[in-house]
Amino acid sequence: MKKYKLILSIFLAIVMIVPQLAYAAQSTAPYVSTIKVVNNQTGTADTVTVSDLFEGDVVKVYANPSTTATLGTGTVAVGSSAVVISITQLGTAAGTIYVTVTSGTDSQSNRTPKSYAAEPASAFLDATQIAITNNPTGTSDIVDVVNLAVGDIIRVYNSPSDSTIIGTATVASGQTSVSISIAQIGAKSGTLYLTRTTGSAQESSRVSKSYRAETATPALITADIVVTNFTTGTSDTIVVRNVQSGDIIKVYATDRDSTAIATKTATSTSETLTVSQLGKNAGQVYVTLTRGSMAESSRVAKAYNSETASTVPMNNIKIVNNVGTADTVTIANLNPTDIIRIYANKTTTTPMAIGTANKNLLPQVSNWTLHANASSTSNYGLRLVATAAGQLSYYDVPVLGSQSYAFQVTNTNAGTVNVRTLDASKNVIASKLSTTVASPTATFTTESTAAYIRVEFTSTAAGTFNWSNAQVELGSSVTSFEEQEARATKNMLPPVSQWTSLHVNTKVLSNYKLKLTATAASQRSYVRVKASPSTLYSFSAQHDGQVTISSISSAGATLATHINASSAQSGSFTTSASTAYIEFAVTNGASGTFTFTNPMLEIGGTATKFEPMAMPKVNGFVSVSQIGAAAGTIYITITSPGSLESARMVKNFNAEAASRALNIKAITVKNNKVGTNDTVTVTGLTAGDVIKIYRTKLTSTVLATSTVGAGANTTTISIAQLGQTKGTIFVTVTNSGKRESVRVSKTYVAE
Repeated sequence: MKKYKLILSIFLAIVMIVPQLAYAAQSTAPYVSTIKVVNNQTGTADTVTVSDLFEGDVVKVYANPSTTATLGTGTVAVGSSAVVISITQLGTAAGTIYVTVTSGTDSQSNRTPKSYAAEPASAFLDATQIAITNNPTGTSDIVDVVNLAVGDIIRVYNSPSDSTIIGTATVASGQTSVSISIAQIGAKSGTLYLTRTTGSAQESSRVSKSYRAETATPALITADIVVTNFTTGTSDTIVVRNVQSGDIIKVYATDRDSTAIATKTATSTSETLTVSQLGKNAGQVYVTLTRGSMAESSRVAKAYNSETASTVPMNNIKIVNNVGTADTVTIANLNPTDIIRIYANKTTTTPMAIGTANKNLLPQVSNWTLHANASSTSNYGLRLVATAAGQLSYYDVPVLGSQSYAFQVTNTNAGTVNVRTLDASKNVIASKLSTTVASPTATFTTESTAAYIRVEFTSTAAGTFNWSNAQVELGSSVTSFEEQEARATKNMLPPVSQWTSLHVNTKVLSNYKLKLTATAASQRSYVRVKASPSTLYSFSAQHDGQVTISSISSAGATLATHINASSAQSGSFTTSASTAYIEFAVTNGASGTFTFTNPMLEIGGTATKFEPMAMPKVNGFVSVSQIGAAAGTIYITITSPGSLESARMVKNFNAEAASRALNIKAITVKNNKVGTNDTVTVTGLTAGDVIKIYRTKLTSTVLATSTVGAGANTTTISIAQLGQTKGTIFVTVTNSGKRESVRVSKTYVAE
């Protein structure tokens, strides 16, 4: 005992000399070899056992080297040298824990890392145990797995990492296999991923198994697909040939879209699908076929042309940049119903101004759709000798949406006048006028979806009715009547794309050339044009097929066939006495390929050299409130009937005319003493000139101004005080019809 007291006295003495030794020592960290981790399957707590310890040692387990939160803790019991710590779950995968020991009053030891294994996993499947049957759409697909144990759970996944299970099954008692039904794994070939879970072991790793595509319908060939891209307002068409009844045809916008833009079930060997609009530009559609229980075929790309675009006559534009009044843009050589748009730049969607080539958008009466009892009495006179009420004549004017229009007509004999707006499919949107008054007028704004204004003249009973000088014009006020320039052309036939009907087997090669790939005889395309009765006409065309020409009544009946399935390249005929139209048709006598080039129909008995249908060229005039005082550019487009708006053409314009700057010698400044107004006199002027005086070169504030009176050539401006010291003023002149001149500086002396 004395020995221990001596040792204690020595220790206390040392502590007084070296005080830092009074702190407790750090506990010794456990060796890795003394730590054992058991990572049990989910459902059984995991354990950490640490040995080679002393009674009372405190063991703590951490998830990482820095956290202060423990996974578990334990104290070595009396008479023991080890401790077992229970942890609910370390995790299914392998990992690392960190263990410390705290002995007695010593501080906690450093952390000792200890790795542990993953929980035991089920044995993974072998790909040879798996068979996949990819049935056609409508029949579930089957995944079969063999050589299993009772209770094994099989799970099927679409990818090696996605957690979504698309199919699962458990091996039943007495069985060694499962068959899993999946609604659809996909029409194309691919890969599935399968796992096994045995007993309480964790799910095995995924095993991949590839499968074949469903049996697919044979793909179409491009030659059996014909795409026609009509201008806005007419649905585009996709014709598919050589199909079977019951085939499902689908048209897609891209090679990847899952949603078809058109679908149809075939009832014959050739089907036509419609799409409201494919787009203005050239492009491609993708077409598939699905036959019976077979999968959808691969997509076949088919190119189509862009819609026809209008053109701007580049060298026929004149811009006048006025001062104080509206500026004007004049364009020569336009078609009579062309629409002109003026834009401030190349990107804005809102025009600065809109105009039309002709003020009157209605053509001569001969171009209207007339009732059988109606006739023209003059270019703009229409007479109806009605046998009953409701006998209608009308004309549809192509117009713009959300624009102001004005209408007028002289209505003799109290017939009915109706004005309506129509959409692109010519469905009525709204009525703008319905009246029987003698001289009706109307101003209105078209709806955003409006594509036409229809003007209708109708009888109210049996009797004679007359209408004259009908006019539809762009703008919000009715102005004086003007006739529209008439169509003046030698060739009465329009471009092929504008014909009344084209057979599905025809392809338009150019404005006046078409090709017919005929699958049988008499596959005809035709156009009807207005004609005069009892008149001699001639025709010509270069072709290897047949031409048929007939006289047609105003009611649409065939009066006579003058040229019947003829192989002639030219000829002449006289129309019937009641002719309202001539029908010009091209056809064939057998299957094969036929071309028709440069068809022409003209008045007279001798066919002349081919010319395309021409329209009179007119000058279009657009008023713009102000394009700007300085020089700049505007962008002009033209939209011809049946065509897209043209590309924007940039056109430079000059600055508004500026007044010539004053001569400094013409300016005299008198800086009078305080009490007498100062004066500025300017000479060499013209009556109406406006003089302005500024304090500085840049200020917008006018110090004083004066207008030269009638018969005068000078003006004197009185200013209360310029100032006692010398200085400078800046003077401008604005001549009539011109913009203000540049500022001229004039120095004045001190008082």
